[in-house]
Amino acid sequence: MFGRRSKNHRQFASVTLPIGLGVTAGGLTIALLVGWTLILARNEPLQSTSLLVLGIVSYIVVIGALAALSWLVVRQMREVSRQDSFIDSVTHELKSPLASIRLALETLERPQLKPEQREQLRVMMLGDVDRLSSFIDDVLEASRILHGRKSHLIQDVPIAVVARECMAAVAKRRTIPEGSVVMTMPESLQAHTDPTALSTMLRNLIDNAVKYSKPEAVHVAVNAEAYGAQVAITVRDQGIGIPRSQLGRVSERFFRVPSEAVRSRPGTGIGLFVVKALAQSLGGRLVVDSEGEGFGTTVRVWLPRGDDERQ
Repeated sequence: MFGRRSKNHRQFASVTLPIGLGVTAGGLTIALLVGWTLILARNEPLQSTSLLVLGIVSYIVVIGALAALSWLVVRQMREVSRQDSFIDSVTHELKSPLASIRLALETLERPQLKPEQREQLRVMMLGDVDRLSSFIDDVLEASRILHGRKSHLIQDVPIAVVARECMAAVAKRRTIPEGSVVMTMPESLQAHTDPTALSTMLRNLIDNAVKYSKPEAVHVAVNAEAYGAQVAITVRDQGIGIPRSQLGRVSERFFRVPSEAVRSRPGTGIGLFVVKALAQSLGGRLVVDSEGEGFGTTVRVWLPRGDDERQ
């Protein structure tokens, strides 16, 4: 009941500004029509020019207010649509591993199970728990970013070490063949950043690259190169790609490309949002590129470089 009241309160608050702006603009329009008519009727013809200019300026203000109202309404409608999609995705992301764990626990009750079968179920449950933990971490990270409560412990971090850990975690979670994700970068290359944030970014990027790869050919390349005082970490896949018209929106909160290839894969639309926000908070940036659907995606994160071998 309290959750429903809270949701209704947020929905009411979200439309208060557009409604208030619309009522104000409407009232101002009526006041202008009545007031301008009365003023013109009482004044000499010589004053009509100044009154005409005043009326034109006033109507420009009204039109601007109505345009702003329309923009706010459209933006709010998009936000509500993205939130609905996010809630559906969250429900799926939570229910799927929980149902799998429940089934595994019920199966473990069977006395005739062999030791190797019990071990398989144990490994499966651990994988589902890791999936839930990773998902919850992303949601909490997005919440902290939105409310400005993110602080960083900046230090020189060896990128290869963090990348290797993230690759292993994603490979275990996605159960992909060995060699599906390859890494090419100097072992000595470092980023001057937060190690936890770097791990979160790389894990999201590698996991996205694997998830949106073509099932029959998962091949993801992770590399990093130094460019003066910056380092560029690149994750490239040969997957379903992104329409060029959507490249500017893929890092928006809750946004997912409206295509069947994307809808068929579970997701919440917060992964790239988290990566972009973290990169910016660390003095870097995120760049997403794709030649279009079916041509794979390249995601690059720019970060300050550590003092590894900087000249």
